[in-house]
Amino acid sequence: MEQSRSVHSIAEQYTEGHLIALVGEEDTIVGFLLAGIGERTGKEVNFAVVGHEATEEEIMSHIERFIVREDIAIILVTFEAAAKIKQFLVHYHSFLPVIMEIPSKYHGYNPDEDEIMARLINAFGSSSDEHLNTLTK
Repeated sequence: MEQSRSVHSIAEQYTEGHLIALVGEEDTIVGFLLAGIGERTGKEVNFAVVGHEATEEEIMSHIERFIVREDIAIILVTFEAAAKIKQFLVHYHSFLPVIMEIPSKYHGYNPDEDEIMARLINAFGSSSDEHLNTLTK
């Protein structure tokens, strides 16, 4: 019970005035910007467009820039960009900012490649097909 209160208190700190950062290909970033997620403060923006040819180093430079910003609570990274920094993501255990992988125009959602889904399956012992069937009912 005490732990859930502390998590709740931390979450309350990030409900207002904090940003979602984006790292991915242009079409996905533009979609989020059109939805109103973009923010420009001085020379800083909360998004980074990385093309298909982007290197691990280029993607990591954007991720590292967002991690140190105190106004970023969530970093969304497209599956394609996340695949290039997978080792970093596997070892990233900070509570905030949260880093989440999202599908894009070029790489749709596959529950078998979803780390969060894999953890749920391990915890509850069901296959992804069974879990998806219960979610879609």
